[in-house]
Amino acid sequence: MENNNIPFYIAAILTFLSLKFGYRLMSSESLIWLLKPVSLMVEAITGARSVYLPEGAYYFKQLNVVIDKSCSGFNFWLLCFLMLNGLAINNYHTIIQKTGVLLTSLFVAYLFTLFVNSCRIITSIAISNFNLNLIIDVDITHQSIGVATNLTFLIIIYLTTNHILIKKQNAKYI
Repeated sequence: MENNNIPFYIAAILTFLSLKFGYRLMSSESLIWLLKPVSLMVEAITGARSVYLPEGAYYFKQLNVVIDKSCSGFNFWLLCFLMLNGLAINNYHTIIQKTGVLLTSLFVAYLFTLFVNSCRIITSIAISNFNLNLIIDVDITHQSIGVATNLTFLIIIYLTTNHILIKKQNAKYI
C-alpha cells in the first residue's frame, strides 16, 4: 500500500460508511434509482408487468413478487464499490486519476449491481416455480440464493477486474 493512497482509501471508507448509515434512513421510495431499473429488467426477462406501489415498491402480480428496499442490492453495491476501488487505486498515480477511480468504482458497481440483482431475483422466481418451498423454508431459500448469487458475481467481477488491471500493467512494460 502506497502512502499516497491512504487519503483515497480513507475517502472510499468514508463514502462507504456514509452511504451505509444513510441507507438505514432511506425508504424504498428513496431507492427508486436501484429498484426501478431492476424492475424493468425483471419485466423484460419474465414478461410479467409490475405495478409501482405508494410505499416505493414494485409488485409483480403474476409472479407474486415484491421488489422493495430489502431487494434493492444496496449492500452489494457498497461491497462491489469498495472491492473495485481497492483493486484499481494502486494502478493510478495522479490525484485526478485516483479521484476518477473512486467515482468510476461507484458507477461500475452500480451498473453491475443492477445486473446481479436482476439475476438474483429472476433466479429466485425460477426456483420458486419448482415448488421447492414445500421442502425448504421460503426465507432460507431466498437468502441462500442471494448469498450464492452475490458471492459468485463478486468473485467474477474481482477476477475479471484483476485480470484487466494486470494486462494493463503488463502492457506498460512492453
